[in-house]
Amino acid sequence: MFTRTAYKTESHYVPGGNGGRGGDGGSRPTHPLIFGGHDGPPGVSQVLVLGSDGSSVVYPSRYMLEVVEFVVRDENEDGINEPGEHLIVSNIVVKNSGQMPSPKGANIHIMIRGTKWLEPVIAPLTMPSGIPPGHQTEVFGTLRARIKDETEPRTAGTLLNAQDAVSLRAYSNRLQREIPEFNGSMPVVYQYPLLMTTPKYLDCVAKGDTVKFSWTIANISNRAQGHASATRRQTGTHISDPGAMFDLQRAHPETPHDITDMIGVLEPGESIPITVDFQVSQLVEEFTAGSMLVNLILSHPSSGVMRAVVSFDLRIQVSPSYRYNPSARFLLVTTAQSPNDFVLQVIKFINLDLNLEVDVFNLSLSGSFKIPRTQQDVLGNYAGKSVIILGNTMNYFQNGVREPYELLEVGQTFALLKAGTTFLIVSPGNMRSLKGFAHLLSVPVPSPSAAASQKTPPGSVKDVVRELISTTHSAVITLTVKKKLLQNLDKTIASTADLAQEQISETFPLRTFTVATCDTTPAVANGTSSAKKPVEKTGALAIVEGLSHEAKFVASLQPIPAEKPVLSEYNMAIITHALPFKDQCGIFWNLAGRDTSSGVHSQIVYSGKALQHISTVPGVDGERGSLFNPMACEAIAWSIKTQISSELAHFCAGSGSPHSNLLAQLPLLHHFVSTAPKTLSLSPNTPKAFNSLVGILGYLRGVTSPLSLGQKLGQTFGTGMGKRKSKVRSVVVGQVSDPLVKLCVVPKTGTEGSFPKGVITKAKSPSDELLDIETKTKKQLAQIKQGKPEIDRVARSHELACAMLEQLTSTSDARFLDVLNRSSSAKGESAGSTVVTVMTKEQYALLRQQQAERQVRLANDIAFSYDRLSGMVSKVQGSGGVSPNAQEPVVQGVAGLSI
Repeated sequence: MFTRTAYKTESHYVPGGNGGRGGDGGSRPTHPLIFGGHDGPPGVSQVLVLGSDGSSVVYPSRYMLEVVEFVVRDENEDGINEPGEHLIVSNIVVKNSGQMPSPKGANIHIMIRGTKWLEPVIAPLTMPSGIPPGHQTEVFGTLRARIKDETEPRTAGTLLNAQDAVSLRAYSNRLQREIPEFNGSMPVVYQYPLLMTTPKYLDCVAKGDTVKFSWTIANISNRAQGHASATRRQTGTHISDPGAMFDLQRAHPETPHDITDMIGVLEPGESIPITVDFQVSQLVEEFTAGSMLVNLILSHPSSGVMRAVVSFDLRIQVSPSYRYNPSARFLLVTTAQSPNDFVLQVIKFINLDLNLEVDVFNLSLSGSFKIPRTQQDVLGNYAGKSVIILGNTMNYFQNGVREPYELLEVGQTFALLKAGTTFLIVSPGNMRSLKGFAHLLSVPVPSPSAAASQKTPPGSVKDVVRELISTTHSAVITLTVKKKLLQNLDKTIASTADLAQEQISETFPLRTFTVATCDTTPAVANGTSSAKKPVEKTGALAIVEGLSHEAKFVASLQPIPAEKPVLSEYNMAIITHALPFKDQCGIFWNLAGRDTSSGVHSQIVYSGKALQHISTVPGVDGERGSLFNPMACEAIAWSIKTQISSELAHFCAGSGSPHSNLLAQLPLLHHFVSTAPKTLSLSPNTPKAFNSLVGILGYLRGVTSPLSLGQKLGQTFGTGMGKRKSKVRSVVVGQVSDPLVKLCVVPKTGTEGSFPKGVITKAKSPSDELLDIETKTKKQLAQIKQGKPEIDRVARSHELACAMLEQLTSTSDARFLDVLNRSSSAKGESAGSTVVTVMTKEQYALLRQQQAERQVRLANDIAFSYDRLSGMVSKVQGSGGVSPNAQEPVVQGVAGLSI
């Protein structure tokens, strides 16, 4: 019997505790006798070389091999380092700048260092051995490296000009490492032996035009190029029309959209011009983009395969030629940079949604607002109509860029605005430039010798004000100023100008004027006179009327979408806003009382005597007109509210008491009221039949409601506080709101099929609804004032108009700019203070110089564009120009202006 013993072992352990914290650092000795020691003597190194025979030699330092110089040349010896050929390095000189000779039998190889562009050929040179210290030697033989072909596409139109360096490297096989100081290099440039200038072309052409494009090929190498030259390298240019939009005149019938021009011989330093004529196909749709691909081709230096060494992708817009249609109510001004889809959408909206005719004028076809062939002015045909300018920055015939509105002539634009023409700049590219142009428009420059055009010259500022009250057209008045006692003439003129500014601003807050000092000093021939200058006792001020508040020159601030299938509601509203105000009122009263939710037929929209000058576009199957867009219906009401409220805000910004017949001093409000019908044509079962009218009336009451205690006291007790504002309020309520709201009430009848409760199906009556809108508008203005206390009444009115536009179009930040009627942003500064601009002689001279410089630039642009187009474009018979029945409206200028 056996006994088996089993052993069992159990281990128990306790984890160690956390480490204790470190002890305090030791302190540095502070005793003055304890200090750092002195530096030791400099070290010395030597190189000890042991020979195989047991001998030894000591040298102060090692050998150092450096590149002194070498020669780089291209393989075909045309002086151009061209991709595809080899670079050859020769005449390499090496120096030993060390203090010992280079080792014998070191087997050091020299090679070209590879780069992004260079691919060395593996055939190194062996460096001579045993080069004594301070001596240099030449390495016999050549090294080669292939210049790589381009692997990354270049931007179209850019020439190859790549910077690189050819550097050498030395490698010791014995040490298995590079010689560090052996790093000489030489800069090189990679390019092609031929250069091609940027083609002289047009980025916009008209259907049917014959156009000439040209460019130049130059040989910058030192050998002739071409298939008939000694190099036998084939070269030329190839132009293609991938979209088949143009008829190339020299093209082969089998390849009608390709032309290749081969060059026989092009000697060094020579250049050759190449031209291509083509006609824009009549089958191409207008406002489409095509392209011409122009390539400079050159055979490969090694394989001989043809390749493109520089390419140009010429984007070309096909646009219709301008033809004046007397029935057109819009002129749409485009450029080659205007998105084609957006242009077509605008045309479609005006034609089909506003049912109006529109002319199109492409600035890129002319370079100015004159037709190049006839030098006939275009804008003069649109007095009292609407001009829409797409604000894309334009390429000005490869001579820099221009903003389209920079090509407007100041004097003509001023006269057109006076004649009631509306200007809309869609998404201007340079707002600073636009504001500068608006400044020249809003401050007319009087002629320095402007004689009084009035029969009896006024003797005082009060006489000037009385004459301006009776003058409704543009006025130029000269006021003689006599020197006051104990005051020199300059101070007398300055104080009189300040008085004129104050009184004219208070009396005419909606009319702008310039008060400038006239230079009455007679000119002295042949230099200055030696006689003592007499003390001047009389001077003169010229009071020149500028643009009134009615002038509409606005800019939309939403970017133009490059690609979008439909026109945005924001742009629909802004284009509708560009209609002349009087036309808008006629349309509004034709729409009032009707159901506009599905649109209204254009025969109804444009009916009546007030709109008899408007011709609508033909409808389907010859029927005149179609439906007026519902968004345009709402935009008409918004635009009227915006313009009248701006007029009221500017008028109330003045501080004085207005003269009699206040409503007549508010031309927009007066026209709106005076054109209202006595009765409205009503549509049955129309819940929103009167919403637009009630909305306008309530809004106008809201913007004239008192916001401050002074205004409330003035309206309640007739005190001087808020006198101008209280009187405007009484006009809006008593002469506008109360009479017009009665149009919204339909008498009850008991007959079947009539309107027993009118057309109003809402719970509230029009009067109650009007008061609700007034309260809401007043609250919104108060919120704007609280949120932006630094802006004035005019700016608050504009902010509210932008908020309404945002709500109407469901567009965030839906802003626009009233370029001419800008309000100040400084707190307490009213717009009325900018109604009259006072200029000294120096200020007048500066402004006159600015206008002269602008006129010179414009004349230079016109001359340049005419010269460029005359040699490039041939018009076909009947292309462009003016219709035979075109009527030239007379655009009234402003007498006495020197613009």
